Parts: sequence; structure tokens; C-alpha cells
Amino acid sequence: MLKNQKIAIIGAGNIAEALVSGLLQGQVAQPSQIFATDVANERLQHFETQYGVRIGSNNVEAVKEATIVILCVKPQVLDQVLAELEPPRRKPLVISVAAGVPIAKIQASMKWKASIIRVMPNTPSIVLEGATAIA
Repeated sequence: MLKNQKIAIIGAGNIAEALVSGLLQGQVAQPSQIFATDVANERLQHFETQYGVRIGSNNVEAVKEATIVILCVKPQVLDQVLAELEPPRRKPLVISVAAGVPIAKIQASMKWKASIIRVMPNTPSIVLEGATAIA
């Protein structure tokens, strides 16, 4: 269990859902530890109803208290998302699932220095039967 950890998930698409589902079903985290954001209100409502996690559209608010930030946005909007984020109170671990975006590019787009991990889950992760490459 990730005790005393706050997880911000930026982008509430299919991969984010697979991660949240896995974290909760594996009892790695509790819904109260997870704050998911997205621009699509219907996705946020789904996350709130299905998983009971905190939801919102304000990425800065989600990251403010996070100890882990998971970037689940499309690569073409990652720079924009990172540019809007303010340095959080703590320096969280940043995990990116944005395909093809190197760690150096992520770090260059952020306003603070962070430990960054790139991961690439495959599509069977959506049904909790996948594998993930980690760099």
C-alpha cells in the first residue's frame, strides 16, 4: 500500500483508467489518495462514479499536494500541460505514459526538477492483463 502518498493522474483516458483500476483492485492505493483530471467532463464523472476518486479539471490543484504525478495525456498536448503546472509543495515522482516523449524533453518543459520515469503500458492493461515497459 502506498501509505501517505497522493497520486495526481493528469488525463483520464483508457490507460489512466487501467492504472486507477489496477491501483485500487491491487489494494496499492485507496480512492481518497487519487486525484484525476481531464478536459472531458464525462470521463471525470465516470472516474468519480466507477472508482470514487477525487476529480477536477485543474491540473495545478491536482499536482499541488501530489507525491506521485502520472502524466496520461496525448504526446501532442504534453508540453502545454507541463507548461501550466506550478512547482508543487513537494517534489513528486513524475511518471509519463506519453508515447515517444523522452525524459529530457519532459524535464525541459517542467518548471521544477523532478525524478521522471517513462512507462509504456500495452493495451491489455485496460483489462488488467498487460505488461509495462519502464525506463
